[in-house]
Amino acid sequence: MPRRFSIELDNSFIDICLNLIDTRRKDTFDELILHDDAKKVHAHALRFDNTRDSIAGFWRRIVDTLFSTDMESAIKSALAVLDENMDQFRSAMNDVAEYLPKDIEIDCKLYTMVGYDIGIVSEGSAFVNIAHPFFPENPCELIYMSMHETHHVGYVHYNPIFSFSDLKKLSELRDAVRYLTHLEGIAVYAPLRRRVETRCIAHEDYLALMDVEITEKRTMQYFDLVKELEETADRKITEEDFEILEPMSAKGKRLWYVTGAHMAKIIDENLGRAALLETIRQGPDRFFDLYNSVS
Repeated sequence: MPRRFSIELDNSFIDICLNLIDTRRKDTFDELILHDDAKKVHAHALRFDNTRDSIAGFWRRIVDTLFSTDMESAIKSALAVLDENMDQFRSAMNDVAEYLPKDIEIDCKLYTMVGYDIGIVSEGSAFVNIAHPFFPENPCELIYMSMHETHHVGYVHYNPIFSFSDLKKLSELRDAVRYLTHLEGIAVYAPLRRRVETRCIAHEDYLALMDVEITEKRTMQYFDLVKELEETADRKITEEDFEILEPMSAKGKRLWYVTGAHMAKIIDENLGRAALLETIRQGPDRFFDLYNSVS
């Protein structure tokens, strides 16, 4: 069966945002919160316990930021970068499929949005926050962050995502850490070759991966934490247990991003691309087993 992973760039939500900045009309805000992008971003925030607001309350806070800052120029600048580099963007999107199982058949959308994270995957779609302050100084990152998030769409096709509220036992937290290491690791690894070729390695994950000493240090830190988690007897989860997530994802640490990408690279180089991609089909435990077999 031929591989098909079609990605459509959709600026319809950002167009509503620009209209809202211009008009500040209530009916435009109502149109915004009815958009698929608004619903899916809100769903992500609920899933990962980043909000308890209604969709209207969630987006009202973001829109108030739109009004109080010069976000319009950032949005228009990012749209211009994407438009001027559309050939490179399409080529990069085609490359995403090279890091997904060959039988994948998905038509997905990459929505441009504002106000929440730098990029996410939710409900079968990818999103990139084009007004994020990281992009003006690093415009090439718009393309590579888009690769990262669209890869997530393919990954969750095979491995449905969970909610933090679903985690009740320590063993389930362990599985969540493995899942997110696999999810984020391959998504970080997928743009690596293109980033090196185009010298777009501004993001901290890649600055770490380019330094063998830093990669080794973070990998050791990661596995020390995971070992402690795995050796603790299973029990009901506590708030303190969730503290492991901070070094895994926080700025300046990013342990599951850097370690997961390192693991993907080791598997790819030692066992081949087919073996790496098969871990997406089989799941995180297979990813860890293969890495342990060659590390």
